[in-house]
Amino acid sequence: MESQRALRVDNATVRWILDSLDAEEPQPRHPGKGGPERYPYRVPALRVEFQLADGGAARYVAPGRNIGPDGISFLVGNLVYPDSVCKVHLITTHNHWHSVTGKVVRCRYISGTGSVYEADVRFQQPIDLALFVAQALRVRVLLVDDSPTARTLLTQMLKGVSADVVACENGREAIEKALSQHFDVVLMDMEMPVLDGFATTRTLRAKRYAQPIVAVTGLTAPGDRERCLQAGCDDYLTKPPDRDAIADLIDRLRPEPLCSSVAIDHPGIASAIEQFVRDLRLRAQRVQQAYADADLATIEREARAMKAEAPGYGFEPIGSVAAELEDAVRRNLPAPDIYVKLGKLVRLCCVARPSPTGRAS
Repeated sequence: MESQRALRVDNATVRWILDSLDAEEPQPRHPGKGGPERYPYRVPALRVEFQLADGGAARYVAPGRNIGPDGISFLVGNLVYPDSVCKVHLITTHNHWHSVTGKVVRCRYISGTGSVYEADVRFQQPIDLALFVAQALRVRVLLVDDSPTARTLLTQMLKGVSADVVACENGREAIEKALSQHFDVVLMDMEMPVLDGFATTRTLRAKRYAQPIVAVTGLTAPGDRERCLQAGCDDYLTKPPDRDAIADLIDRLRPEPLCSSVAIDHPGIASAIEQFVRDLRLRAQRVQQAYADADLATIEREARAMKAEAPGYGFEPIGSVAAELEDAVRRNLPAPDIYVKLGKLVRLCCVARPSPTGRAS
């Protein structure tokens, strides 16, 4: 016989408990901060089903606390024993649900609450965290600075907000990397040898580079900000950079996942879509390398294949952009025009995800 259990405390008390736990162990823990990757996941009414020895299930409505690719923690109103098997119905950022099986690894009483426990569950299989926490989707950053000290500092800041960093030390190298790989943003030092940030930015814009370029510079005299913007920068940050400003910038640029429109109602379909998503990332790398090698035949071939295949797997936007890219190559449009369309396609390939299980009620 099934039972349903919920915390016998009001919402204000739940918030106070969660805030107190986070004060003990600051959240979120991003990659590079030590310990397992965890993000706040304050879903107020998770559905959790624990298997009972008689074959039944104990059903809980549990406030979520935090989540990582390997597990989740939430609040319950009684002790649940370690090694208990459960199914957690997660809620995605687009209000879909996705069921994950796991096992309790810890359940501890929260002192002073009377009857509230924190349960930690480890998933049987890792989840794609970006579907459930927007901040978990990685942002690719090209960091351009001739100072090793500045590169080290900024790299550590960026890793703390879920950014993948590629660093280079001069403008010529930056142009080569920016035009051959996909980046969500370029952080540009404006004073460098070989080719400074002003000339580098103007060159990229002349080649129709469409991604954001942000000046990160020690130039703070009146008019310096305007000079950077006139050169083609989209924004301006002063050195030393402010951590909050970097975090706000990355959050603004973080793309949303592109979920398949095909409902996963059969294991074979789920497996096929997951494999297609993995292949998309490899294809994105191939077209970027082909552009760097001026190999238009490979770009056209890959774009034609994605145009034909992506809609069938529920990725209609990828099919549409791939068709635009194929047409641009076939018509022999200028390289910068091809690059803009290629960049859109690569971005979509990088954020593609299988469809969640269903819509949450």
